Amino acid sequence: TCSNTGDVRLVGGRAPSEGIVEICLNSQWGTVCNHSWDYYYDAVVVCRQLGYPTGNSPYSGIGSGPIHLNDVNCRDWNSKLIYCFYNNLTSDCSHSDDVGVHCIATPGAPQNLVASDICSTSLTLSWQPPTQTYGIGIEQYNVVCANKVNQSSTELSVYVNGLQPDTTYDCCVSAVNIAADEGPIACTTVRTLQNAPSAPQSVRGYASSSTAIYLYWSPPPYQYCITHYSIIVREVNTGTQTQHTSTGLQTTINRLHPYYTYECRVAAHTTREGVLS
Repeated sequence: TCSNTGDVRLVGGRAPSEGIVEICLNSQWGTVCNHSWDYYYDAVVVCRQLGYPTGNSPYSGIGSGPIHLNDVNCRDWNSKLIYCFYNNLTSDCSHSDDVGVHCIATPGAPQNLVASDICSTSLTLSWQPPTQTYGIGIEQYNVVCANKVNQSSTELSVYVNGLQPDTTYDCCVSAVNIAADEGPIACTTVRTLQNAPSAPQSVRGYASSSTAIYLYWSPPPYQYCITHYSIIVREVNTGTQTQHTSTGLQTTINRLHPYYTYECRVAAHTTREGVLS
């Protein structure tokens, strides 16, 4: 049952913006026959009545209950479906003739798009949801970087890889709602870093015992994608070298000879070789 004569709704679709058209007449929801139905004027009037800007795509389905309207003929100035020309003789209609509409409820552009963790071949994009959604949920966000990397995310951020070092990209994000309406893009321009990270800063160390050295350092400037550090330890008198790795900013080198002098060098690594310090 329904109470407000002339109200319309869409039922059975993926979202409130699409489905079989139903109109409230005689306190009952009923469908509309597609005889003479026009997917420009008639569909637009339905969608505008529901608060959507426009609509012109047919939605296929079979309704139920009474069939209220037939031979609908709307014009652009009609604000409600019930104000359009129609007749209520629907004996030649069946529910296979029910009108369905897909209203265009395009979401707005994502907000506050920023790039972070910029590396030589990857970066992270993050954003906020569109302010305009017409109350329809966002299903995913489409991401394009200079037409070279295309991917999607159901979250408000995405890790983008497969980029080229030292290259400028226009990275854009658009929102797609659950009715498959895709909104305008939001874009940001970003330049990837060069191939190799620069040298770690302020490498320091001291003998923590007669056979161990504790080393510590600061990360290279402007590098956010360091995967690990390699440490080369060379015994000065003999030239013998050993190599070690660390995922942090410090390490302890054990099993050294007492009273020997050692030279220690540290390199930062992303996906390519780094510079020693």
